[in-house]
Amino acid sequence: MNKSQIIRKLTIGTALAFVIFGFIPMIQGVQPLAQASKPISASGTWSWITPSTYFDVSKVANVNTFISADADEVFTGTFDGTAYDVFTMTIHSKGFITGRGRTLFTGIVLGKSGTLRIQWVGNTKNDEGMWWFVWIILSGTGELANLHGQGTCWGPGPAGPGVWGGVDYTGNIFFAPD
Repeated sequence: MNKSQIIRKLTIGTALAFVIFGFIPMIQGVQPLAQASKPISASGTWSWITPSTYFDVSKVANVNTFISADADEVFTGTFDGTAYDVFTMTIHSKGFITGRGRTLFTGIVLGKSGTLRIQWVGNTKNDEGMWWFVWIILSGTGELANLHGQGTCWGPGPAGPGVWGGVDYTGNIFFAPD
């Protein structure tokens, strides 16, 4: 066995001993890796209380109507607070609606307060005419700065401008390490 083979075996053996016996965290300056919290189920109601305070039919093309709008909202359940949503909708000639928006939530999640930017996209393309959409947390501030998550929503939503309506949300959320 030559000198380089001996050094290689000693290096591999030493590294293996550190892993097996857990000595790596004892080396000065080395910290164990931080772990994100386990996913937590989130659920509740997401309601539009004053939908379409700004409701602009921006374009009609091929018998589809394109609408820009905003809404004040209330979240109850895991997310507890108020929100402001800016969104677009397309009313398709076949009768269903597609939509997407960004929501600024302000409130409390799991006892921690702050704001969240939530993006959603969905449609009413189902036999019941109910809204179905997916949501994802884009970012947060305050104690919610490290909150991540995503989920789905299902429900009637608002029936039109100035009409209260909501959906039930479910999903998984978790706090990432600092």
